[in-house]
Amino acid sequence: MKTQCVNDPQISVIIPTRNRAPSVRSTLESLAGQDFAYPWELLLVDNGSTDDTKTVASAFCDRLPLSLLNEAIPGKSRSLNRALEHAKGHLIAFTDDDVHVSRKWLSELHRAAAIFPEASVFCGPVTPVHPPSSPSWLRTHLFSSALFARFEPTLAEGVLPAPLVPFGPNFALRTEACAEMRFRMDLGPSDSRRLMCEDTEFVERFRKRGAQFIYVPSAWVEHHIRGELYLAPNQYNRAFNLGRSLLIAGKPIVCLRTFAFSPNPEVSGFEHAVILNFYLGELCQLDIHGDAIRFKLIRRLLESLGWHGDAAWLGADAEEWLRQCPPSFAALSG
Repeated sequence: MKTQCVNDPQISVIIPTRNRAPSVRSTLESLAGQDFAYPWELLLVDNGSTDDTKTVASAFCDRLPLSLLNEAIPGKSRSLNRALEHAKGHLIAFTDDDVHVSRKWLSELHRAAAIFPEASVFCGPVTPVHPPSSPSWLRTHLFSSALFARFEPTLAEGVLPAPLVPFGPNFALRTEACAEMRFRMDLGPSDSRRLMCEDTEFVERFRKRGAQFIYVPSAWVEHHIRGELYLAPNQYNRAFNLGRSLLIAGKPIVCLRTFAFSPNPEVSGFEHAVILNFYLGELCQLDIHGDAIRFKLIRRLLESLGWHGDAAWLGADAEEWLRQCPPSFAALSG
């Protein structure tokens, strides 16, 4: 596809995508309706799609300042870094291929950047849009932040307090603050892994440098949740890979010992299984690095859940790891 040339864009919008032609069409439709008076550019990175992604993108060439970039090697972080090489805007805004952005999304981020000149990072709410059949309790559950990228702080516009950091579907940063920073290649999803945290680890580096974060409630996006993500095994897989990813990103072991389980048996069963898979993800990563001391801590936490090897509690990734791990670790599965 021919690259669109935009003179002095105020904002570069980056979207990585892979084999999600229907959802990316909806995202591009919402971007085509932006109420923004300044030049901007859209960098859509096709990460080796084999569906109609290119055809869908081509249909928007006359309606959007769109450039389709190609990154053949699978990996979300790799795609994001490819786009950063091309971004020319004063702000770089990140979102995903399964969102609907508000009509004034760009104008509100641009306005906030103007009135908070000392800030480097800007973000708005991410509201999951759930299928009608989804359980009502799951939509607002504490775990919905990790499972569905829910980010809805009840804050007025202004400084986003630590330790809060935004997620990939909705944040922007000043290009000058980004400099040579890139997303870590050992985090994020690819063909061979379903890891996470490439976005939060990237943004947290700005926190460590003392950058100011601004929350802009009027710059909202809706995150449309695919139906298959409601299947329990997929939720358990996400929990397992979150446990792995946090340790890869350098986070300390997360202990949920004080979590108060719901009195509702359906909800409580979900909570136990999610926490189990999360702990197993941490355990897997400790196993990979031979961290025997912290491994024992996680084993004690696992025992506190009262799991006796029931495979119904496991996602496929946790089950596969338990099959392949050394015998002493495999004893965990009963």
